[in-house]
Amino acid sequence: YSHIQQVSNIFQIDQKLLVSAIGVEQFRYLTTNRAYAKKMIKSNKHLTKFSKFSYGPWWIKVATAREIQDSVKKYNPEIYQKYFQEDVWLKNSALIEKLEDEFWGILYAWALIYSIQERWKQAWFDISHKPGVLITLYNMWNPKHKKPHANPDIWGSIIIVEWDKRYFWEIWELFYYYLKYYILE
Repeated sequence: YSHIQQVSNIFQIDQKLLVSAIGVEQFRYLTTNRAYAKKMIKSNKHLTKFSKFSYGPWWIKVATAREIQDSVKKYNPEIYQKYFQEDVWLKNSALIEKLEDEFWGILYAWALIYSIQERWKQAWFDISHKPGVLITLYNMWNPKHKKPHANPDIWGSIIIVEWDKRYFWEIWELFYYYLKYYILE
């Protein structure tokens, strides 16, 4: 939690956004069978190429981490120089180690949320008060082909919770507001 607070201060963004994003990602991981399949596939390094895997509890892919580096460079050159500039030259294996590190994994996840908000804000659409939209874009890794606009859709990915179907964004948004009003200051 101290890393979350530290990274929240770096980007000056509400820490509840990241806590809830991480919490729901972990919930999704624990309630789906794909986690078991990924573990099995990852154990045999001769069968797979790891470009499609997400790393750390924050589920950042290597390609996404490279895009995050570019986004931070664009939206906040000072943070880029301090934290990300050296990472551009890392080999994928070294970047994976960073993504699996507690502090650096949180930094990358937070940088993704920051980049999403900044991209939309610079297009004159502030989505900081729309956690459902933000988690949809976080889960999609902030795709460039999704242009900011006034009426963004939320993603229809479904998670089954005790035999009840819930939208991924819905669980995340409920968790965010629970943290906002009952847990975190």
